[in-house]
Amino acid sequence: MARLAVRLRSLPLEELVQFAAEALETQPSSLAGLPHKDLAALAAPAISADAELSKEADRRIALHAPIPEWALSKVLVSQDLAPLILNQLEVGDYAAAKVCKTWRCGWLATVAQRPWLRPAPTQPPPLDGGDWSVSAIVALDGERFCMCAEDPDNDFPEGNLLVLNRSFQVLQTIPYQQVDGLAATQHGLCGWCDDILSRYILTDSSLDKVAEVALGFLVCDVICAPDGTLFASTSGRITSSGCGFVDSHARVVAFDPLTLEQKFKCEPGHLNHFAFRGIAVVGTELFVCDSAAPEGQERYGRFQVFALTGEYLREVRVSVPNPTALQYINGRLYVTDYAFPRDGPHVFVLTPEGEPLQHYQHEAFSLAIHPVCPFAGGLLLRADQEGYQNRLAFLSGL
Repeated sequence: MARLAVRLRSLPLEELVQFAAEALETQPSSLAGLPHKDLAALAAPAISADAELSKEADRRIALHAPIPEWALSKVLVSQDLAPLILNQLEVGDYAAAKVCKTWRCGWLATVAQRPWLRPAPTQPPPLDGGDWSVSAIVALDGERFCMCAEDPDNDFPEGNLLVLNRSFQVLQTIPYQQVDGLAATQHGLCGWCDDILSRYILTDSSLDKVAEVALGFLVCDVICAPDGTLFASTSGRITSSGCGFVDSHARVVAFDPLTLEQKFKCEPGHLNHFAFRGIAVVGTELFVCDSAAPEGQERYGRFQVFALTGEYLREVRVSVPNPTALQYINGRLYVTDYAFPRDGPHVFVLTPEGEPLQHYQHEAFSLAIHPVCPFAGGLLLRADQEGYQNRLAFLSGL
């Protein structure tokens, strides 16, 4: 009881008054004048005598206790693992019980601070105007992001570029030709559609195209390196008729961020030109989504890793069969899979070595494979519901 009394002192005085009144079955006003130390000593015996109150005391104390470094870095990241571990642990003595209680307190004290994908408290509302299709999302800064939205019933869609704030309010609506994807660069926005790569400047009233090149091969994804160089992951060459692509010409290509002139091609590596190909800068390396299906073997997902100077370095096998969209945030890789199961694509969280950390599926919507955009400490994804593609899902826990 003496130890519990000491621990109770970590509670704020007002909270301790309310909790002590509950334990002592009295009015809070009758305890309001007691010193913090005396109040904790008075409440401790009654709390210790009641198993439910003891659990509640542990929960409250854990929320206010100082958070040690071990709790932030070494406590298990997945609350789903807790029952699997604790249910198999035979608590036969005081030492084992103490370890369990310490682990539980550490979990409660740090759960909100650990990176673990979960729905954010505030979710974006549906887009006004009905059946819009979101094809690209990109953060402009910490306060704004923009996305492309088009009418999918139009055979030759001209979309709108919508600029939104952190409250998901539309600040600007700018008509312009639809693109397959957008990337933020040090010099504006980079957009691509099939084999066309373009650079734009966003103003208060327009989206101005300042450079454009026809590449002759399909652009899958674009990322801006720290020095400003643009890297594009590509698939096969466009045919002469413009109706498809041929050959195994999947490459990673570097471009000048201002002129969009090609600087160099990365070494070929072992890219599968039929794969979807998200790309991310991880430190001084490029990670490119890829997959392989060797003859007589089961299909597997992988990252092809290149140096920023173009050399092919290695392959990292992953538990995601068809890695598609890719983001690198705070030391972790966030990956979607275009074919993972029929109930809708999921988000996988991996280490750069390919070790799985989390497998997330949104409870309310099916998540689209692309786009995925980090914004305001969270992750924005397109969410599909009832056949529409006019929803965004916002996940916290990066």
